[in-house]
Amino acid sequence: MNTPPFYSIGLLYNVLAEPEPAFLGTAFAFRHRSFFVTAGHCIGTLDCDAIRIVLPLVDEEDLSISSIRHHASADVSLLSTTSTPSLTLEPFSGIGGADNWGDPIQVLGYPEEASADGVVPTARLLLGTIQRKFTHTSALGYIYRAGETSFGAPAGMSGGPVHSPSSLDRVIGVMAENHDSTTYLKSVEEVQANGQVYRERIHEVIRYGLYVSLSEIADWLEPLTR
Repeated sequence: MNTPPFYSIGLLYNVLAEPEPAFLGTAFAFRHRSFFVTAGHCIGTLDCDAIRIVLPLVDEEDLSISSIRHHASADVSLLSTTSTPSLTLEPFSGIGGADNWGDPIQVLGYPEEASADGVVPTARLLLGTIQRKFTHTSALGYIYRAGETSFGAPAGMSGGPVHSPSSLDRVIGVMAENHDSTTYLKSVEEVQANGQVYRERIHEVIRYGLYVSLSEIADWLEPLTR
């Protein structure tokens, strides 16, 4: 595969939400056209009847779900579809590619974008590097080996595939959440007011994205998708 696998990604919706279906996040085909991986928090406790996967780049196909499997600790879920999408869909062939500090990465997904028509999921390809690897415990209670990206994870990007530009047919992780760094001193200004002079310090928080490293849970994911 010589181009980013745009045809592997889809949008997750809760079709039972009122007054209209609610966008949940991104999912991507893995190993077969009937298996899709996403971040576990995107679907939470929803059942199969509530979830649909829309493939806007594959003739607007709308796939229903036959089963959901959640990893015991990592923020990853595997969805099986009741029908097989068209041959246009190009699933990732497996887990692999560079997954070390400093390696370049790409992330595909559907971050939400505000427009005159409301919030619209928009296909995006984000580029950056892996800044570090560490064991992360999320606010939702997920525990997983995480990779930190040099860019943030916009709303809607959760569940998107993280992969290496040198190995576009394989996936190394699932985009999961944002992580705020320790604040740092951005600037110091002297301010004069009421006959006094004082220093005003401005701090800033940097926001990075986190992904679940799939090599760490390969023994769970790969047998389910054979």
